[in-house]
Amino acid sequence: MHCFAKYDEFELWWTVMTLTQLRHVILLAELSSFSRAADAAFLTQPALSRSIRALEEELGGALFDRIGHRVEVTPLGQLVLEQARVICANADALTDSAAQMIEGSLGRLSIGMGPGPGAILMTPLLLYVAKHQPNLKLQIMRTEPEQLLKALRERSLDILIADSRAIPADHDLTVEPIGIMRGAIMCRPGHPILKGNLPATLTDLKRYQIASTIVPEATRRALMERFGPDGHPDRLFNLQCGELGNLLELARLSDTIVIGVRHAAPGLAEIPTQPALNIDAHFSWVSLKGRTLPMASKIIRPFIDDRLRDPD
Repeated sequence: MHCFAKYDEFELWWTVMTLTQLRHVILLAELSSFSRAADAAFLTQPALSRSIRALEEELGGALFDRIGHRVEVTPLGQLVLEQARVICANADALTDSAAQMIEGSLGRLSIGMGPGPGAILMTPLLLYVAKHQPNLKLQIMRTEPEQLLKALRERSLDILIADSRAIPADHDLTVEPIGIMRGAIMCRPGHPILKGNLPATLTDLKRYQIASTIVPEATRRALMERFGPDGHPDRLFNLQCGELGNLLELARLSDTIVIGVRHAAPGLAEIPTQPALNIDAHFSWVSLKGRTLPMASKIIRPFIDDRLRDPD
């Protein structure tokens, strides 16, 4: 198949579908505006419009509905958008692979991390790459699993690492267990609760602010099994955020009690409770089924697997 393209100040056209057109579709779908998408693609708005129109004519249907100054993806456009993301991601991977072979580099790797893995892994992983893999271009995204899954499916991420209980059992995902890490209820050393009668009861805990990340459904069930209706996160937690590291720092600086992975907070004290609480984290390596991962993923996988396990 031969592709012919001509660019000049006044016009832009294609005789057959090109990667550039597919990238234009992705940009327009993400930005929902011809003017913003044209700016992002370094094109004039008429040139972008001709690019989209030419693809629509080739495919035989509208990819976008024009509604005032906004555009919305049509059903045909959604189908094209999903395929365009796959095709462009594969083309980028091919370009990276060729560059790696020529330059002897490890290429690029994009990893998403949930709150627990992010608090435990991010700084050690960055140090490891900086010291031992200087030819690797590493990008890390930290947010909630739902956002990570969206980025994974859009090919913005190569892999994500999260609690597997927060990952749906969808047919397009490959979920590989890494390890189980013990969860705990923790506070700063010298906290008043440690001077009282232990193990602590739920009433003892609720005398203080209690903080946690957004917990998966399995942890919600465990809390309610131990503490009854008062163990529901909406009743139990005064503070929740997506960054476990920030919550651990809050616990170090105040009387706030935090629930999280024990190994992530060696400087905090564990609060024994009655009844005892089983809130372990089940970390997994998640990728898109059938997608070829960058070679760098094989190099850093042992490091990640080793870090996301409780010490013997």
